[in-house]
Amino acid sequence: MPFAPFVGVKHHHQSIHFAGARLENEKQYTFEWLFQTFLKCMFDKHPLAIITDQDKAIGNAIKTVFPKARHHFCSWHIKKHQIEHLGPLTARYSDIEEPYKRWVKSNIVEEFETYWEILSGKYQFDSGSWITEMHKQRRYWAKAFLKDCFLLA
Repeated sequence: MPFAPFVGVKHHHQSIHFAGARLENEKQYTFEWLFQTFLKCMFDKHPLAIITDQDKAIGNAIKTVFPKARHHFCSWHIKKHQIEHLGPLTARYSDIEEPYKRWVKSNIVEEFETYWEILSGKYQFDSGSWITEMHKQRRYWAKAFLKDCFLLA
């Protein structure tokens, strides 16, 4: 059974475990129920930011229940997927690693988009590939797009 922990940060910058739930499934309606129940327990205090994996059902539930919260993807999950998907790309394109790193580590939106244009122009990624999906989801994980939301790491 999936486990959903709710962890936050206290005023002294210490982690605090608010709640946890075992879920029957990982469907959008289950996450919506979970988030609405959490809100009741928290006296309708909405979170400012939420960090999750890249699950679409969670993302859709966040948009429904917490529409003003900033949704971020967990960097651990991003790195895990990067290891999994970058291998075949480096096998196919021997010189992709350096431009890929520049793209991912970009601090400015314009720089990020410029590096993307260079990458996608040179390597011609398939429209549904992992890397093009990561570009579409950039506002959830890319440093350049997350500068306006403070999170403790």
